[in-house]
Amino acid sequence: RGYRQIGFVGVPDFHPPGPRRFRGFSRALHDSGLTLDSRFVLEGDFTLEGGKSVAHALIQTGELPSALVVANDLMASLFFDVKDIWEKAEKNGSEDILLHRFEKGAKVPRVLFPDKGAHRDIVYYSIFGPTIIGTNEGIHRILETRAIPINMPETTKRFEEDVTPLRALPLKEKMVVFRARHYGKGLECILKPASGRLGDILKPIQQIIRLVRPGREAYFLKLVKRLESEKLIEKADTIEAQILTVLSGLRGSVDKGMLSVKDITDSFNEDKSDKYKVTYQRIGRRLSAMGFGKVRTSSGASAIVWDEEKIERIKDSYGLRETSETPDISDTPDGEPDVTDVSCDTDLSRRPF
Repeated sequence: RGYRQIGFVGVPDFHPPGPRRFRGFSRALHDSGLTLDSRFVLEGDFTLEGGKSVAHALIQTGELPSALVVANDLMASLFFDVKDIWEKAEKNGSEDILLHRFEKGAKVPRVLFPDKGAHRDIVYYSIFGPTIIGTNEGIHRILETRAIPINMPETTKRFEEDVTPLRALPLKEKMVVFRARHYGKGLECILKPASGRLGDILKPIQQIIRLVRPGREAYFLKLVKRLESEKLIEKADTIEAQILTVLSGLRGSVDKGMLSVKDITDSFNEDKSDKYKVTYQRIGRRLSAMGFGKVRTSSGASAIVWDEEKIERIKDSYGLRETSETPDISDTPDGEPDVTDVSCDTDLSRRPF
């Protein structure tokens, strides 16, 4: 489906790319039979402060466009959620944009030219950018999987001094000097500090720490181990973890290398009230999503191919080891985890701080 309410964040005319990009955007809207909504045409600059101002201005409109074209990456790199941005994004069907902004190399497809036919009607937009969300409400569970939540503790301290742009000037000056000093240099190529998406999120933070305050890296790695431990605890409470526990108890029911989905579901539902029982279909879908091969038994019933090695491997990823291990979160981590991503394409001259 194509989105019909599209906003544009541009730059002043004295920036050469600004007018050209806006003209291209306007022409594309016209060619697609769409109307330009002036409420969603905003102007920033090539700075984080400009991106923040644009974000606040957009929020003040009371609604969001279903898609947003930003003239440059720097303005798309910071967003403060102060007025239930998730609910607004969900209402307007644009959650995927917010979520995908956390994915390195992610692209969002939009069907803009349906008259061109299959495979030629889609335009892909690159939308990756780090995002800071400040909110007094719990964030959406899906959004939380793409973020590192930092819960600020309650305090009785009174802050008498107002937060003003003037008070931020010393920090801004230090950041400008830092960027000038390292202009044109890339961040050090390092291994991801953790596996999966958590490692993707934490890697650039570790790169910055190693550059700015290398003496604090050990404390950062301690935090990484703690986050990994918390993630495993959370995963251990999921339906997938419960299914894995059920599978471990059904080894004796495996017949000719197969285990029926009915047996798995019946065991899963055992001792559960009707309210919390799940269907065969739901368990089957979960098993497929976990990577288990599907077959039919001689009676025609749906079953999975029993793979002991795969089960143990998945159990390990869910923190369901047979032998409990105490996570090492000492104050002096003894090194980086063994991960394989050593890609490094971060150029300080192209990244905001």
